Amino acid sequence: MVDSSLFAPLPPEAYWQPEWFARERQNIFFKNWILAGFKNQLAQPNDYISFTIAGLPVVVRNMKGKLVAFRNVCSHRHSIIHPAGCGNAMFRCPYHGWTYDAEGVPIGVPDNANSFGLNKDARRELALEPLAVDNCGNFVFVRVAAEGPSLKQWLGSFAEPLEHISDVLTTVYWTIDERWKCNWKNRFEVIIEGYHVPAVHKTSMSEHLDGVAFEDDNPDDLRAIASEVRSEEGGREEYNGPHSASFAPLQGHSLHHLDSIAKRLHLPFSTRLRGYDHFTLFPNMMFGINGGVNVSVERYEPVTAEQTDIHCWLMVGEPTKPDVVGSRIWNTFTKQWIAFTEKVLAEDRMPCELTQLGLHHARQRAVLGTKCEGRVRHFQTAVREQIEHPDIAAFAKCA
Repeated sequence: MVDSSLFAPLPPEAYWQPEWFARERQNIFFKNWILAGFKNQLAQPNDYISFTIAGLPVVVRNMKGKLVAFRNVCSHRHSIIHPAGCGNAMFRCPYHGWTYDAEGVPIGVPDNANSFGLNKDARRELALEPLAVDNCGNFVFVRVAAEGPSLKQWLGSFAEPLEHISDVLTTVYWTIDERWKCNWKNRFEVIIEGYHVPAVHKTSMSEHLDGVAFEDDNPDDLRAIASEVRSEEGGREEYNGPHSASFAPLQGHSLHHLDSIAKRLHLPFSTRLRGYDHFTLFPNMMFGINGGVNVSVERYEPVTAEQTDIHCWLMVGEPTKPDVVGSRIWNTFTKQWIAFTEKVLAEDRMPCELTQLGLHHARQRAVLGTKCEGRVRHFQTAVREQIEHPDIAAFAKCA
């Protein structure tokens, strides 16, 4: 008999059923803080970031030095105001030219006197719906729901490492955008356990994480490696409300290589986060620091119950010698990091999409290892709690 405690908190249909996806959209994505982008992307007046939260179009803007966020839908004929991505433009709808102020009120309405006759009160009635916006260091977050915990409360103890990374790793040198044929939770779950690393990342991550290697694809070796990764020497895990983190040491040659690159590119680096230090913020953000020298930041945007957009930013510190950016040595090393990241993403994509196919035919809930998949269980518990108890903050239930 299988120990019933090994079965996963979520049923297979949670990964493909449209009704379940609709509940996640309302109870999870609209009620939690979601990463929008970076404050240095909003440094100038009229800078904006346009993206979606579970399909809802959202825009964050710098309005004369103040960060504001709204549903990115014009009040007139419902056009999207700003296209997806970052830019700098007046807060003006491209369809008929309606222009908005920092409170979302349409202050510029072409032919208003002849066609609309909108007075001050009527204009305010047509104001865009505001959204909560805040930042932690360089990271900017948006929340659709009007009520909820502050960003600082929601981040808990993970606010400090975000601020630390914001002080050190600030320069985006590459972005990757992909659409995967899987549920957003499948992507999230593959990054929060190291159990798959020896099998899936044999020629990538396994070569850099200390204690991760195996010979001849022997299942006994896989079990031994998983045990080693869980050991005190192999790494540790932390839980913070619905969020979690893992800290795995890098092999000596990998850390030395990163240090030498940092020196040659004149890059600042964290002297504190020196392994592969991996944080996930519920429900759909990850930031992984490599030797304190570079960081990959990812956001997983659900498109449908079985499609997910992967947004990845690769970042380093601002070089102390600005002319190194774009140089031959800069391009050599950043291309190596980009290629490595793309390889790891491609390796992860395969099991995520195969699992998505298999979930339609599952006969029981997944079986989760008590130690090697603890973060997966923690994550699924947070999802279930917010689905079943939408009025109770998941960070409180999971603390």
